[in-house]
Amino acid sequence: MNSRFSTFLSFVIAFLVIACEPESAKNDYQPVSEFVVSPDTGNTTTVFQFDANPSLVSSLEDNPVFLRWDWDGDGNWDKMYTSGAFYTHRFYQKGTYKVILEAATLLGRKDTSYFTIIVPQGYSAPRAAFFVSPDSANIFTEFTFDASGSKDDEDSISQLLFRWDFDGDLNWDTDFSSDPITKFVFAEDQLYTSRLEVKDPQDMRGIASFNLKVTRLNDQVVPIMEFECWPCTIEDTIRFDASESYIIEDPNAQLSYSWDIFADNHWELENSSTPFFSYNIPIGGIHKIKLRVTDKDSLYMETITEVEIFPVNTPPVADLVLGNRYGNSSTRFYLHGKGSWDRETRYLETKIQWDLNDDGVWDSEFDDQREVWTYFDKPGDYPIVFMMTDTHGKSSIALDTIRVFPGNHQTDILEDKRGSYLPEYYGTVKIGSTWWTQNNSRYVSPGPPASTYSNDIYKGQADSVYLYGYLYPYAALTDDRFKPCPTGWRIPSLEDWNQLMTDLGPDVRISDLLLGGSSELHLRLTGYREASTYTRKGRIVNYYTSTSTVTGHPILWYIDKLLNKNKSVIASRMYNLPVRCVKDN
Repeated sequence: MNSRFSTFLSFVIAFLVIACEPESAKNDYQPVSEFVVSPDTGNTTTVFQFDANPSLVSSLEDNPVFLRWDWDGDGNWDKMYTSGAFYTHRFYQKGTYKVILEAATLLGRKDTSYFTIIVPQGYSAPRAAFFVSPDSANIFTEFTFDASGSKDDEDSISQLLFRWDFDGDLNWDTDFSSDPITKFVFAEDQLYTSRLEVKDPQDMRGIASFNLKVTRLNDQVVPIMEFECWPCTIEDTIRFDASESYIIEDPNAQLSYSWDIFADNHWELENSSTPFFSYNIPIGGIHKIKLRVTDKDSLYMETITEVEIFPVNTPPVADLVLGNRYGNSSTRFYLHGKGSWDRETRYLETKIQWDLNDDGVWDSEFDDQREVWTYFDKPGDYPIVFMMTDTHGKSSIALDTIRVFPGNHQTDILEDKRGSYLPEYYGTVKIGSTWWTQNNSRYVSPGPPASTYSNDIYKGQADSVYLYGYLYPYAALTDDRFKPCPTGWRIPSLEDWNQLMTDLGPDVRISDLLLGGSSELHLRLTGYREASTYTRKGRIVNYYTSTSTVTGHPILWYIDKLLNKNKSVIASRMYNLPVRCVKDN
């Protein structure tokens, strides 16, 4: 350590004494510098252990002892002040060394001690090290072996000698050479453990090894596999096509093709000059198909593709959606089967038929129409039959019922495209100057933060969502990032509910509000969830309004069929309730 730094450190110690010493830190004493060296003799390869713990025996908590070291006695401190007692040091050059230890208290008292060590020349074996570039390549690659990272404590790299066992067979492939870099080409593709031996002028030696992989792969070869059937069944003979495969730097090069149908290294066809291969896979399930494309030097690349094999042809899956299932004789009803699908037949190639009153006669005017708009001029229940037939003649049927009630309110249909590629549909009815949805909200948020707002179903009965919607927590109504109602629509306020009852007249009954009632709202008694308990389905329905009290408590619209209650109430935020939506005319 130079004198300037020593002076600076003394200033720091003095500053700490002035700034930090409590009134009780008056215990001044003379430290004693003392240390033990182990071993007490050695050479330039020895790592000496220095134990200064005896110097710290008298150290006090409010006036501790700090230590610093000068390994060669040249007056420059090699280690800063520290409270650590143990150090190791190696003397790389032969000579006589005077090791000095200074012990200093926080209040500035010091003591030094020293130990003289005679260090003769010692000799250590070289530390062999090398890398291979690249570490993985094919049999035509010239690998570079570089041992220039090898070290010797006594000798420079120019004094070292190197020899190599490239293939790891324990026989040296080269004689000793002063050049640390060499090159080698392997004849076989396999995993090799190459070895290096380094020798110094004292004939001391070090050995290192390195694993490298030699392959027959050529990353210029681009294998491309295609096949023509989808879906593929156990009845199909699949035609595999590798004709788009090529070599990057030579696109017109001649290639050969090998096929392993189950990727089990049992090749059904090897080294074919044609890129086409036909095969029948008689086992259902997902199978891996491996293609190997080989160049003129027998180097190759492989690709694996999964093929799903299905059993024999299956019937379609018919999915019937009623956009608005309730209405009156002036309602325009919307029906579609756009969610239907067939495993073996493209959707547009299937045949569609409708029977809109289940009279056993297909309505030919709607043939092959995926969606239908229609009217029913009389009240009643109208069973809807939707049938899809695939190109193999197999069919499936979906059934549902449209209910037409007496009424003269204006009705319409709301399309909510937010949820998925198939929109949700809601019937709507105009009462007074306000439009109301005729179904509870079925909106499912696509992701956080509100995805948990839309997954609460009464007692987990997933098949009831279409009729009863979801039960939403109060947080779903107050979180600006989540909107149960689509754009242009909103949660009804307390004023909306009061105006609704005014528009329906003073004699409105609960039965008028429920399914089939004269209001044409078609409310359902969905019950509710409180904490983890679901209750009162078939008796009660409550709706959160967008209105709250001055104390922040939500106001509900409460309908209880048993107690004949139809009014607003103040409630807690602990309920999960359905949602209706409104918009102004």
